[in-house]
Amino acid sequence: MPSKFLSKELQLKTDVLSLHIPWTLETDKMINADFINAFAKSFGL
Repeated sequence: MPSKFLSKELQLKTDVLSLHIPWTLETDKMINADFINAFAKSFGL
C-alpha cells in the first residue's frame, strides 16, 4: 500500500531516500519492490 507521502514526483527526483519512521503495521511494507522499481534512476536507500 503506497503512502500518500511517497509520491511519483519523489520517485522522479530522488537520489537518496532515507526513511526515519517507526516500524508499525501501517509502515510495514511501505517500501516494496514495486515502489523501488518505479524510480526513474538508481538511488540509495
